[in-house]
Amino acid sequence: MKNNMRKHILGFLAVCIMGGFSNVSAQATHRSDAIWARAIPPGTIKLTGKLESQAWAMADSVHIYYGKSSGLPGSGWVDYAQNQPTDPIHTTVKFLVCKDTLYVGAWVPDSTIGGGKWPNFDGFLVNIYDIKTGMAEAHEYFYGWLTNSWGNPNTGKVGAMPSKLSLSSSDTTWQAAAFVYGTTNSDTTANGTFSPDTGYSVEMRFYLGARGYHIDNPNGGVILFSMAEYNANDMWPLEPNKFSDAKAWIQGAWSSTEAYDAMRIYTNPSVTISSGQEPVIPPSYDIPNGENFQPPAISGNMADTIWNHLKGFKIEYGDSLLKATYHGAGGYLSGQYNHMIDGKTQPLLDTASATIKTFFIGDTLFIGANVNDKDVTTNDGIGITIDDDTLQGASHELKVWDLKIRPGLFDQGRSGYAVLGGDGPYLSNTLDAVKYALMLKPETYVNNPSNVGSGYQVEAAIDLTKLGYPANLGDHVVWLGVDLYDYNAYSDTSKNTYTEAWWYRRNSVANDTGAVGPAWCYMDPANMVTGILSNQSSELPTKFELNQNYPNPFNPTTQIDYSVPTSGQVNLSVYNVLGQRVVTLFSGLQSPGTYVVTFDADKYASGVYFYRLEAGNVVITKKMVLIK
Repeated sequence: MKNNMRKHILGFLAVCIMGGFSNVSAQATHRSDAIWARAIPPGTIKLTGKLESQAWAMADSVHIYYGKSSGLPGSGWVDYAQNQPTDPIHTTVKFLVCKDTLYVGAWVPDSTIGGGKWPNFDGFLVNIYDIKTGMAEAHEYFYGWLTNSWGNPNTGKVGAMPSKLSLSSSDTTWQAAAFVYGTTNSDTTANGTFSPDTGYSVEMRFYLGARGYHIDNPNGGVILFSMAEYNANDMWPLEPNKFSDAKAWIQGAWSSTEAYDAMRIYTNPSVTISSGQEPVIPPSYDIPNGENFQPPAISGNMADTIWNHLKGFKIEYGDSLLKATYHGAGGYLSGQYNHMIDGKTQPLLDTASATIKTFFIGDTLFIGANVNDKDVTTNDGIGITIDDDTLQGASHELKVWDLKIRPGLFDQGRSGYAVLGGDGPYLSNTLDAVKYALMLKPETYVNNPSNVGSGYQVEAAIDLTKLGYPANLGDHVVWLGVDLYDYNAYSDTSKNTYTEAWWYRRNSVANDTGAVGPAWCYMDPANMVTGILSNQSSELPTKFELNQNYPNPFNPTTQIDYSVPTSGQVNLSVYNVLGQRVVTLFSGLQSPGTYVVTFDADKYASGVYFYRLEAGNVVITKKMVLIK
């Protein structure tokens, strides 16, 4: 028996060492919140709990640690007892996939293994986010030695194996098995001498289709996952001066801490246990370097030149096709919510949309929002969540700052300033970390139901060194989420509506729908903002587009941007109402990309003008108004 135990333990160590952290990339953009699950053929894993298959040796790994981060930004640990653990958590977790099934394997070195009432027990709480509704929602699985009546009291018996929590024990979409190296719930021999355990191993199998994932396709998919380990020490028998009880986790402790983060498990049928080095997982979003431009004056009107050279991303309630363009898991981390007013929700007669642009210069992150909204109220606004790079919460995960910028009232409803909400006052007044401004667009008023306006713009400059980031930004990683608030007020107040639409993380509130995880953004020193519109989504245009000029009406300059999906001859000209061409803004060959030009109408008379894009057989014309 001892020889067999030794053989299995050495096999486990080989699995842990060979698999190790093979997903770590030497590139600066290695993602601490993401990992590959390699594909395996059917029948590769037999669920014995022993991690016997050699496929585990080829699987990528993460670690769950007590006392240090298991991966930023959402990992952490917490103590439930006064004593520090004598044998702290240091577990290896591995991932594999077969068709639409996820396999999770764990090796848990532990000298005292057993059960007790919550939270004094050993075991795992796994969260695989359900995406069937198109928006991530927590779905938990429990496996351990929990002796509460709502667990399994039998797991407290000597030699007992772990059990699925009673609430999920009848769920046939997942299975689990464990193997223990030692004797559970007993750490002494018959004569009372200490007899430590060595550890235990676990294999779990989850059918992902039950949670809305369908990764068995040529493009694979991304699984949203978190895992917490509970660990009690010196409890069988209880030693009061040594007893400890702790929990540690990767990215999320449980469903009430969704705002921390969710690990992104990437899959693709071509990434197998024999395919060699896996692809580098790109950032959720690439933030360009604006050092070639002057920093913008934070006035709220986004008039500085650099804003015109950024494409950004859009947020809009009800646009599922737009959500699908967000990178990786962004399509189901992002979402929307229609709030109840007076106990009910109303049909939406009008929804706002926003284009969000961001860049960095030095240690400052700049964020601008161009919001299109016919009905602007003091309940509208932009919410920005950003993780501190140093400051930790009570459970050692990174703190999430929640900055809200809303329109304020001034001059009979005309606004020229912003009102801060959430952590905004503290960030601005105490830390001096944020400069901000908001400006209404022409003919737009606040809290005026009879006004049909056009929206507002927001500018914010965030000094990242005030949020724990090192000078020169260290690894250049920042975790972000953006929320668009839209309140519509009508003369008939029973028709009032209040919606939110968000990009990645909604806010920092626990248990709040959509507060799951941020975008992992890379402030790329090499991605310089240039005269070509910086396409931060790293995607080339798929069709010819001519966007509405901004500002419009204008005096005397306005910006026109357009997209070209293929290389070829491009002409952009301006015509008067008589159809006469007054100026050619561009004529020549252009490669695929998005471009911006400035039309200076200083020498032209007020009136209506038309601008036309011609490329091959494509002709697009739009109208603009010059008012002097």
